[in-house]
Amino acid sequence: MPEGPGGRTVDGTMSSRVVAQSGFKTVVVGVDGRSGGRDAVALASVLLAPGGRLVLTTVVRPRGAARLGALFADAERRAAGEMLDAERQRLEVPASAVVAVGSAIPDALHSVVERQGADLLVVGSAHRGPVGRVMLGDDARGALDGARCAVAVAPHGLAIPRALQAIAVGDDGSPESALALGAARALAGHSGARIRVCAVVGPGSLSYRELTRMDPSEALARRVDSEEARLSAYEGVEVDVLEGEPGEALAGIGREVDLLVIGSRAQGLWGRLSTGSTAAYLVRHAGCPVLILPRTIASAEPPAPVAPAPGPRQIAATG
Repeated sequence: MPEGPGGRTVDGTMSSRVVAQSGFKTVVVGVDGRSGGRDAVALASVLLAPGGRLVLTTVVRPRGAARLGALFADAERRAAGEMLDAERQRLEVPASAVVAVGSAIPDALHSVVERQGADLLVVGSAHRGPVGRVMLGDDARGALDGARCAVAVAPHGLAIPRALQAIAVGDDGSPESALALGAARALAGHSGARIRVCAVVGPGSLSYRELTRMDPSEALARRVDSEEARLSAYEGVEVDVLEGEPGEALAGIGREVDLLVIGSRAQGLWGRLSTGSTAAYLVRHAGCPVLILPRTIASAEPPAPVAPAPGPRQIAATG
């Protein structure tokens, strides 16, 4: 299929494969023994490809002086391992468990992702566990910013469907948006979900030239027409042009679908999604889970396969 700028094909996918044809092959999910972690596990199970690997992980932070810290670390590792084993027993699918040790939660999570060769990291929101903190706060934002794989955030307390029926994709015409659409198509191929591709147009999306050479309302109407024409080239999806602020507009769509997929660090109409206000707003306010595809995965080499662990539990250490 012919490609456009940034590796985008004419139907809005990327020439490089982002996920397997039916979902993510290896999913690392942060758990803390509480409901937030279980929300993340439920979402991970939905996004996992048939026959894929699910890896539960939690993070223990070293603390105190060397000798005292070692005693605390041993006790906390044991507690963490017991908690992970208990969470594994709740699952309907097989899973392995990894206790990670590190002073920085995002770095520890990234280390587990790298060691496991994972293509997706799933975290829950706003809960602090007895061992480590895998939550939608500074740690989860750090996980988003430094991720070399896709990241999904499960909203607290929201029922996760057992199968996806509707997926929304935020599209600003950038290569990162094409990654998001490619991932949505792959997930829909497994679940049969319908895909709704949404562009957002608002005053902030207008160029200086548009604002100075014509009436703002006329410029906005022309931009809406332009986005509708662009999206009409996509095949097999529903398309919609929303008006307003990107975060609020997409969060509203999130109440109508089972999953919202966006690309990160886009330089198009929305600005930098992974560290900017749009993504932060979405993961806090969208009425559905949010899947974020970072720019780095477009060019990253696929990780080398990891040999299976000798037992159900491993311990990974990071700085």
